[in-house]
Formats: sequence, C-alpha cells, structure tokens
Amino acid sequence: MPRPSTRAARAKVSPARPASRVAPDAAALASAGPPDVATRDRVLAEAVVLFAARGFDGVSVRDLAQRVGISAPTLYHHFPDKQSLYVAAVERAFAAHKQGIVSALARDIPPRARLRHLVETFAGLAAGDETFRKLVLRELLDGDDARLAVLAAQIFSEPHGLIVQLARETASDLDPYLLVNSLFGMVLFGIQAAPLRRHLPGEGSKQQKPSHLADHVATLLERAGDRGRER
Repeated sequence: MPRPSTRAARAKVSPARPASRVAPDAAALASAGPPDVATRDRVLAEAVVLFAARGFDGVSVRDLAQRVGISAPTLYHHFPDKQSLYVAAVERAFAAHKQGIVSALARDIPPRARLRHLVETFAGLAAGDETFRKLVLRELLDGDDARLAVLAAQIFSEPHGLIVQLARETASDLDPYLLVNSLFGMVLFGIQAAPLRRHLPGEGSKQQKPSHLADHVATLLERAGDRGRER
C-alpha cells in the first residue's frame, strides 16, 4: 500500500488551532470565575485616593493595579474599563455621606430647620473627608461632560432632587436649583479655601470652624428666602 504524502498526513492529524493560542490573559479571565469581593474593595479604596490626588487622566490602570498588588488583567476582571472603575470609586466615596444627607432631609421638622440641619450635616461631612472633597472638585475642574453626565445620573441625581424639593419648600420665590448650587458652592469653597483664609487679615479660629461656616451659610439662605417672600 503506498504511503500517504507528508502533506496529506499532516492534514489528517492537524487539529483546529489549540486553545493555547488564545491570549493567556484573556484565557485566565475567562476561567477566573466571579470577581473576589475583597480584591474589588481594595481596588476601589486605592482608586478613590489616587483619583482624588491625580484626577482621572493622571491615573493609569497599570499604576492602580501595582498599588493594589495585582495584575492589570486581574483588575479588568473586576471592572470592564477605566471609566466604570472611576464611577464606582466616586460612588464608594459618596456612599459614606449619602445616608447622612438623606437622613438630614428626612427629619420631621419644619423646612427651614431641615435646611439648616442639612447645611450643618454637609459642612461636617465635607470638612471631615478631604479625599472626597478633592475628588469632587477635581472632577468639576476637569469638566469632562461624558463623565459628569454619568456621575450625575448614577450618583448625585437622587439626593439632588430631594434637596431641590426642600429648597422649594423653604424659599418658594427663589430659583430652587440656584439655591442648591449656592448651598454647596459656599460650603465647599469655604472649607477648601480655609488654609488660605487663615493667612488673611481678620481671620480667626472661629472662622475656621465648619460649624461656624454652616451657621453663616444657613443664615444667608434663610434671609434670602425671607427677602424672596417680601417681594
């Protein structure tokens, strides 16, 4: 019987391309199973700090993975891309404060008292968490419209709506959206500018206290509401 040609023999025994030719990282991810919760938490905790310090563009996935002690492909097993990681990091940073804000809004007290309590609560939270404060301010400075839209829809929309409703109850003659902007703007800038203000003439220890700032902002908002009703 004649021996088959070498080419024919190869055709008979050559299988389809082996799975080993798939990129090793992709193959590892496909078989890795559900993401580990502890690793995900470590990634998010480190991401909050890095994004607050460097901004979105200043942090690479590789740098973050190295800080956590994992590979970049392992990090992608937890988050499909950098933006989803960023949104999750901001959400984590805000989660610790959201309940305090919502609780302040839910108190069974008159609207003006609720507004004052909200300002006091927010001032305390903002002063006590420099990382979150920097994270928010840096994102506003970066001004990436696509990211801001995602953050607004997924994180800030619900509490913002509740605060706007309180503004309507407190000062019905004023623009509730601008009233809310004034509240957050005065508190955030007042706290962030405290290191500079302490070097300015007339600034004392009282002006550096978040409670004093909160009382000042709440009083301004109350008086604005009074003037709006007088018109």
